[in-house]
Formats: sequence, structure tokens, C-alpha cells
Amino acid sequence: MAEKEGWKTEFVHLDKPEFWLSKVGYLFHGRDIFSPVAAHLAAGIAIYQLGPTFDNPVRLELPRPQKTSTGWMGEIIHIDHFGNLASNIRTETLGNALMNKDSVEVRISGLEIKSLVNTFGERPVGELVALMGSTGNLIVSVVNGSAANRLIVKVGDAIEVILE
Repeated sequence: MAEKEGWKTEFVHLDKPEFWLSKVGYLFHGRDIFSPVAAHLAAGIAIYQLGPTFDNPVRLELPRPQKTSTGWMGEIIHIDHFGNLASNIRTETLGNALMNKDSVEVRISGLEIKSLVNTFGERPVGELVALMGSTGNLIVSVVNGSAANRLIVKVGDAIEVILE
């Protein structure tokens, strides 16, 4: 993407532990490696001091939602340990439609969710809801429950947004 925009892009192998937290866990590299490295960059450390550069990164293509005559067709791209279903339909995908969340309908696994909510607390325990998550993705959840268990879905399954 950056190259398409004309931005200079460089990749660095962050292999110098002196720029990381002293204890690195197996799960939180954002906290243990990337955040400390970002702090060093912000403090003026040159990117080249953080590790050797390389020019052949592995690029993962994420599926993109497809425009339909009634809205958008996407897919589930992540299921978290709570059973929340994150889709590839994002805030920027839905754009101005998010100004009237009551006009948005979500269809998944043969069920329809009428309107989006802002928070889980807007609906009673056990209700299936759709909302925009903190990462900007359309999320399907069960209030105090697991949407993955209720809907029996997996990564790659379809999700559709109908815009009135």
C-alpha cells in the first residue's frame, strides 16, 4: 500500500533485544518488542540501529469485502477467545451508513441482526449484536456469551451487511 501511495518503505528485522523489554513473553510482542522499539524511534534512535534491513517481506493478502447491490459481502477473519466474530468489513467500508446505525442489517449464519449497537450494554444478556469494534472491524457478538458457539461459524464464513 505504501509503495502505491509513493511513500518510501523499509523493512527492518528487529533482532536486537537491547531495544526490547527485558522479559519478552510468547504472546504480547506488541507490548514487549514493538512498543519499546517505537519508543526508541520516537526518542531519536535511527531505524538502522534496530536491526538489518531486508527487501523481501512476506505479504499476507487479507480478503476484501465485496460491494453488492444492497450493501457489502464480507467474511469472518478472526474469532477471539470470547467467541466474538471479527469481519473484514470495516468502518471505512461502511462510511456514512454508520451515521444511521438503525438502517444497517447484518446477516450471518442464516440470522439477521437489525441495527448496530455502540456497546454490549445496549442489549440484554444473551442477545446477538453487531457493532464496530475498537479495531474498526464489524464484530458480531453475544452479550455475555459466545457468538462463535451460538452460530457455529468459522474463519472464512460469509457475513453480509444490508444498507437501507
